[in-house]
Amino acid sequence: MARRGRKRRLELEAEHWRLLAAGVGTVDACKQLGIGRKTGYRWRAENGGLQPDYLPEGSRSGRYLSLLERR
Repeated sequence: MARRGRKRRLELEAEHWRLLAAGVGTVDACKQLGIGRKTGYRWRAENGGLQPDYLPEGSRSGRYLSLLERR
């Protein structure tokens, strides 16, 4: 069965996690990125409130999918 909804924007999600790690709140991070508040909360809930364990785009080979892309 095909996935419904929008394609996941990995670069936005990675920036969201960088902002959270820098101490910015979820609502403020979402406003800065131009995404909905509920999206930010969903990303946090999907990962148990912890940043996912995937490598940044520049440090991994393009041949392999990141953990986030595999989901």
